[in-house]
Amino acid sequence: MKSRSNLFFKNTSSNIIFLIFNSLLGLIVVPLFIKNMGADLYGMWILNFAIMNYFLFLGTSLSGGIIRNISESLNDNNISKQIRTINVSLVLYLFIGFLIWIFFIFSVDFIISYFKINMEQYDLFRQMLLISASFAIVIWPLKVFEAVFLGLLQHTTINIIKGIVSIITTITIIVLLNNNVDLKILLIVFYSLNMLVGVILFIIYYKRYPKYRFRFTDFKRDTVAPILGFSLNLMVLEVISMFSFQVDTFVIAYFLPISFVAIYAIITKLFYILRNLYGSFLGVIHPMIFNATHTGDKVFINKMALKGFKYVFIFYTPLIIITAILAKPFITLWVGEEFGQYAIWASAFLLQYIISPAVGVLGAISIGLSKLRYMQYYGVFASLSNLTLSILFVKMYGFQGVLLGTLVVTFFGVMIIYPYYCKAIELDWKIPIKENYREFISLLFFLVVGYISINNFLIDSWSVLIVIYILMLIIIYAWMFLNFGYKEEKEKLVNLLIN
Repeated sequence: MKSRSNLFFKNTSSNIIFLIFNSLLGLIVVPLFIKNMGADLYGMWILNFAIMNYFLFLGTSLSGGIIRNISESLNDNNISKQIRTINVSLVLYLFIGFLIWIFFIFSVDFIISYFKINMEQYDLFRQMLLISASFAIVIWPLKVFEAVFLGLLQHTTINIIKGIVSIITTITIIVLLNNNVDLKILLIVFYSLNMLVGVILFIIYYKRYPKYRFRFTDFKRDTVAPILGFSLNLMVLEVISMFSFQVDTFVIAYFLPISFVAIYAIITKLFYILRNLYGSFLGVIHPMIFNATHTGDKVFINKMALKGFKYVFIFYTPLIIITAILAKPFITLWVGEEFGQYAIWASAFLLQYIISPAVGVLGAISIGLSKLRYMQYYGVFASLSNLTLSILFVKMYGFQGVLLGTLVVTFFGVMIIYPYYCKAIELDWKIPIKENYREFISLLFFLVVGYISINNFLIDSWSVLIVIYILMLIIIYAWMFLNFGYKEEKEKLVNLLIN
């Protein structure tokens, strides 16, 4: 097996490349969607996925147990344990898919009644939710093989397949949008094409392990318990996490016209792209920590915590700062001046994340060590606070109030949870601060100078925007890495350039 360092960089690079590629495809579709369907129908499209995605906490939490079991089986070269884990997971995911379908059959009208959906759009939205629920029966079992390949540390395989499917899906959606196809047909095609990822991964796995067979007899306590035992604890975190980030959409849809859901989706698009980029990084950390914990490698875990904290500040936080500075010209060029007027909130939404990612590395390691208690307590507090403030502020300030509630909770909440993350992974909370306060001050300096300087540029084309973004990125990366990077990494970079 390759060294952990090589696997980490390979899988992280693969995840980042796929995410950038997939985000670009998504950015192409949104303006076409609004142009051909209008803001109201785009808002319904977003709300449909927001409601359905709320059930992802079941899959994400269970996949944590699957990934851990698969990682351990990989380390022990225990193929029989791997196959038992897959078979148990397929049964669990199929059961979840049926539960989702049944739940929506009986509650779809009750759910819609909470949102401001026009009567002429009521039947369309109802059918969209039922279509999504029906596909859950098939899509959920196919999710198992994504978790399996993550546990096998085969991120590149997943990303190549997802990249190909994304191209096919994007081209198909663009063609259908230009032909004014009904929204229901668009949804069916979208789900059908996305099923290909799970199908292809299953075929690849079967070719690698031709002895694989599905057996109900594998559904035994000694296989189910390790998966559910870890997953149930993780499930609390996932419910909280989904609630924290989906609550804005639900509050907007309840108190404001559906078109504001589309506006919210547009101005938070950059935030979610960068958040997904960060998630790709954490997605590599989890299985590696599972593996290191299984082998008792505390040195690697401690190194991952300190290096991860520092390199998030050096390589990830600059992306947040530059994107926040350039949010207004980006949104204006992307979807027009109508939405560009909300760009200040897009910048603010990004900057709430200026500290969270570095602290989140410690949280990811805490999950890998199965130490979840502090995260659960904090998550409940943050979610309830976010809901309360969003409802209070939306009544006072309208649309902007929803955003304000999330900003306050996220920015101050991370300061509360930080020492508890450190305690969970047995790390002195003062060490990361002492090692990285200069990095943070430098980033604040670039943020202020960038905002002042950008007013002197007329950014009226994509080429100008891209050039400025790249130049700013090169300058900040060079300063941060050369001044604050670890000595051994700088030596590796010099040797690489020389060679």
